[in-house]
Amino acid sequence: AVEAEKYLKPNLAPDHYKQIHTMLDKIEIAKRSLQPACLIHGDLAPKHIIKKKKTKTIGLIDFSDRSISDPAYDLAELYSYGEAFVDKVYSLYESPYKNDLFLLRAKAYMQAIGIHSLVNAYRTDKIPLKEAEKLLSIGLTL
Repeated sequence: AVEAEKYLKPNLAPDHYKQIHTMLDKIEIAKRSLQPACLIHGDLAPKHIIKKKKTKTIGLIDFSDRSISDPAYDLAELYSYGEAFVDKVYSLYESPYKNDLFLLRAKAYMQAIGIHSLVNAYRTDKIPLKEAEKLLSIGLTL
């Protein structure tokens, strides 16, 4: 929240920053819910999902960010495919960690990814501003 205020408040219109502040509040609420821990991929972004149309199979690559964390984090970036896609994946997901707050946490994590990306775009230029804005716009729709 401190980084968002430092880097985003001066660079965004007040209404836009207010939306981000509202997302930060939702993220705090999600962080207070029970967060189970298990082995996760840690960066399940579209660039790490390989689809083979011929066999209709999906594979995952780049496990360098694997960690022990909340499994809802792995669904977060899947929101780039749309909420209906995440709902479908979640309906097929089988785990003792599946509960009423799972998707709430996944949405909050996607919002955090968007905010973090935008902060980094202004702070370091390591992520292009357009890419960060795209990630943030996904979070704004949730």
